[in-house]
Amino acid sequence: MKNIFMYVMFVFVTMLIITGIFNFLPFEIKSNTNFGNAYNLGHSVGYIIGKFIKIILGLLMLKYGYETYLELKIKG
Repeated sequence: MKNIFMYVMFVFVTMLIITGIFNFLPFEIKSNTNFGNAYNLGHSVGYIIGKFIKIILGLLMLKYGYETYLELKIKG
């Protein structure tokens, strides 16, 4: 059961990192023209922070998975 969890986590982490990087590369900032400048700036900052969080979360989960793999390899 732990192996299934590790495989699923690896796939999820890979998806997080890939989508984070590919969403980051064109670096388009989405704005909503129906609202004022303050709303657009806040939305843009939140959008950029979300891109960084996706990449960081994916890398941290990948690190956790690798450490768990090493622990299982040493015990086994």
